[in-house]
Amino acid sequence: MKADTFFFLLFVTVATTDGINFEWFSTKAPYPLSNIHISPPQQCHFVPLHYNLVARHGSREPTNAKTIEKFKARGDILRNLGSVTTKDEYKWLKDYETSWDPAHVGQLSIVGEKELFDMGIRLKRRFPKLFVDYSPNEHSMRSTQVDRAAQSGAAFASGLWYNMGPSNLGRIQPFSMTSESKASDPILRPFQMCTNYVKVAKEKNATYEGDRMFERVRSFLVEELSNKLGVPIGSYNISAELVDSIYSECTYIISTKKGDRRLCDLIAPKSMFYLDYAGDLKEYYTKSYPRSINWEIGEPLLQDLFDTIDNSIAGNGERSNLRFAHAETIMPLAALLGLQRDEAYPTADWSDEQIKNRKWKGSHVTPFAANIAFITYNCSASSSPRDYRVQLLQNEVPIAFPGCESPLCPLQQLRKIYQILSRRVTMPKIQVRSGCPVASLSRGKFSVDEQNSCGCHEHAQSNSCETLNTPTANLLNLKGKASE
Repeated sequence: MKADTFFFLLFVTVATTDGINFEWFSTKAPYPLSNIHISPPQQCHFVPLHYNLVARHGSREPTNAKTIEKFKARGDILRNLGSVTTKDEYKWLKDYETSWDPAHVGQLSIVGEKELFDMGIRLKRRFPKLFVDYSPNEHSMRSTQVDRAAQSGAAFASGLWYNMGPSNLGRIQPFSMTSESKASDPILRPFQMCTNYVKVAKEKNATYEGDRMFERVRSFLVEELSNKLGVPIGSYNISAELVDSIYSECTYIISTKKGDRRLCDLIAPKSMFYLDYAGDLKEYYTKSYPRSINWEIGEPLLQDLFDTIDNSIAGNGERSNLRFAHAETIMPLAALLGLQRDEAYPTADWSDEQIKNRKWKGSHVTPFAANIAFITYNCSASSSPRDYRVQLLQNEVPIAFPGCESPLCPLQQLRKIYQILSRRVTMPKIQVRSGCPVASLSRGKFSVDEQNSCGCHEHAQSNSCETLNTPTANLLNLKGKASE
């Protein structure tokens, strides 16, 4: 058996209820349940040296009070539909009331707490030697300066060090977690700090494909809901926007297990299928492959992952680095790593079969509690040169780094794949806030894609911009148009 061979047993539950596939909930999908057992290579010492984690917060309540107001505002329409429907199973709508409290806007739900708590317990079981006891010098924890992210980190730590604290504290382990200001966090909140990215993401055409997909299925959505309720098509204020609003509330009902689950029954499976894709297209074009700035803002985070590996190997004593952030943190990193890359950019013109078989799905890339982990192993024999290898986990599932044949990728090979981060960079934060990722600033220039969405940094040594020509850029093949 080869030294880099390992086995794992994986049981993933794709949650479905009454015909609803939770994979149709885009980035508001519940965390996929998994039970993973990883067996070490028989010819490798397989000593886990360091665990690197980037995790999204768990399931949450709606983040915008305006969203809740919209849910309430369409209450009269739904109650009226409950009075006129010819279907007995929907007459309950006469008494419909939304259950979301504006006082809880954006807060982590009880389900979200458990998602992270259980994840911490699973990690401890898989790597007991890495988490023998707690010390802030050995286990670094940080979150964004957002309550749901910090609370997710706390829930994770409570599971990871469950019943391991001092006896005089009821075995509860106190822990330390740091955060940067929202205005100065280039590693976990680059989507707010990079002003060029913010500008591009807010452009009218940024969500063009998602908007176009919605228009493509507009009449279908209206017809499906009308037929379900047994009323004339488009009557009683039934609109595509109403269907989309019901779908939106349904995603929160399912992910948080709050509210009236029967509301989801109003949305036909095919309608969910299309609305999920329309939502995915908006996320994809603003946070993933099509524009280089979408993934370039993840460079400081990827560099931080490599830095923590280097520091651990150098003997700083750190055994884990645990980060808790947002979907907008995970998606650029996933794209920078080359994960779930389709051969062509998805568009509103794709067939149902293409939509179904696409690789990039929000429910896979960044469901609630989504996570990406780098596990560094010392596979060295006592008399051999140091052999450090890195394993990639996405949502706790072992996958290979794109461009690396071995599931345990040699660290030196991994450096070559992501050569864009080959030099350590230290730059003033004010330069980051001017619009460019840290790693790009180190070259004195900023990359630009075909749509010229990025622009040069105001402090660049040259006034010209150039497209990146690195192993990473070649791996991602990001220069092609959406139709290619």
